[in-house]
Amino acid sequence: YLDRLAHNYRALRARAPRSKFVGLVKANAYGHGAVPVSRKLQQIGCDMLAVACAAEAAELRQSGITIPILCLGNTLPDYASLLFRDDVIQAVGDAETAAALSEAAVREGITLRIHLKLDTGMSRLGFFWGKDTDNTAVLEQLCGVFALPGLAVTGMFTHFSDADGSEEYTMEQFSRFLDARDALARRGHTISL
Repeated sequence: YLDRLAHNYRALRARAPRSKFVGLVKANAYGHGAVPVSRKLQQIGCDMLAVACAAEAAELRQSGITIPILCLGNTLPDYASLLFRDDVIQAVGDAETAAALSEAAVREGITLRIHLKLDTGMSRLGFFWGKDTDNTAVLEQLCGVFALPGLAVTGMFTHFSDADGSEEYTMEQFSRFLDARDALARRGHTISL
């Protein structure tokens, strides 16, 4: 199965050569074995891995995985030092979580890297950025995260709710995402990923 994984990765990389690739290896790589799948993805040039929780990230680090790891699930502020120790990027989808992680990071004397999770239509988790709505309050919350001590915003992402179904809705979500990115840039906050 690892050869098929490598084949699929290379096929996708050929179609989008300038894109960054994140291998989702949460839930034991969906039953395929997080460690062997992660090793293979790292070996063939995957840019980043994504896990569900800090414990999954720790397992990968203990197994020699060195590429960036994004934790998609919430991590309690009490575990901020573990995120830092294992060099894990934490997803943050609301102002309260950001504030709690900031407080923990300051208390520990560390800086945590975070990626902002934007809800553009999945309607599950993240800072909600609506269509044809006034997103001023959300923009203020996002800008507030950039100002928090102990946190470094290194990326932003969204979750397409129907990417293999409705192309029109997926493009609407993508448009919302770009709108949020541009609004942040106008406020002086550029995001590298």
